[in-house]
Amino acid sequence: MADSDAFHIAVGIPLPTDVGDEDFFSRPSTPDSGERVTLKCGEKVFTFSKSKLVKDSDYFRACLNSSNFVEGRTSVIEFDDIEPKVLKAYLRIVDMTTTGNPFDEFIAMTKWYREHAEDFVTVIGVYRLADRLLNEPVRVELAESILTYMQHEAVTTVNKSSPEGIKWLFNTYKNAYDNLDPSIPDEANLQSQIAEVCCQQIDIDKTYALARTTTEGEAFLEAVLMATTQRMATLLQQTRSLGIKMERLEAENQVIIENGYMGDYNDLMEYFSYNYHDGMHDGDFISIDDDGDDDEEDDENDDDDESDKDDEDNEDDEDRDYGEDGVRRDH
Repeated sequence: MADSDAFHIAVGIPLPTDVGDEDFFSRPSTPDSGERVTLKCGEKVFTFSKSKLVKDSDYFRACLNSSNFVEGRTSVIEFDDIEPKVLKAYLRIVDMTTTGNPFDEFIAMTKWYREHAEDFVTVIGVYRLADRLLNEPVRVELAESILTYMQHEAVTTVNKSSPEGIKWLFNTYKNAYDNLDPSIPDEANLQSQIAEVCCQQIDIDKTYALARTTTEGEAFLEAVLMATTQRMATLLQQTRSLGIKMERLEAENQVIIENGYMGDYNDLMEYFSYNYHDGMHDGDFISIDDDGDDDEEDDENDDDDESDKDDEDNEDDEDRDYGEDGVRRDH
């Protein structure tokens, strides 16, 4: 068995097999007793579940569900321009979608490519095949997984302080970029994102030097330079914005230093005054002196207090009218 197949089995990634071998698809992870389709790709032949093929692919749905196409009548499809290993990987992904999200596991296979960055082209080929077969869910998630791998897993597998590690990383990015078609919008967008990842992970001077030593590196270098320029422009704009904020904060701080907290106090009073008048106009604000009733109550309370005080004074006077012997004295 090939080393790649041994690796995939070791990490638990199922493999599609040729019809003549022990057929993995005769015992899929999710039981499927439905109709099967024969896919011929060069000298390789695969059998696969029709229901799984048509689930997310508009291409397979159109040609297999209509008797107007020979593929729909015979359940046989031939591909003359697809590499068998790319179709094999695509079928693996489609089969694994029935058991959950397979993309992290599928991208895990690229860890085997540590010494052969050009083999990552297979992953890009699967992405392009998903686009060709109009399988949008696979295309979108595979693009996200490719970028995640390039930003994280690929970086952690190499020593970025060594020339060999930087070269491997550069070749991984460049080979992925070069195998995408810039005339297709989705692929052009992925190219731009790959170039952006490269400018984040590799110093531009090293990228420039490596691009000069490889064949057909001009397009990739230009894309990385463009991504670098855009990144610098974004950082410059952010720096200017922070500078303006710092100047404003320094000015406010100076006002506080020179005037104590009077500025804050006046602002607070202005805020309350503004909300007070707004409330008066809207009818929602309850004023302390809203209708004068409170003043009347205060006056009444004052009168009561004075009356109570007079009573106390009278009682004191009455106490003084009695002598020590308890006999009242007439005045």
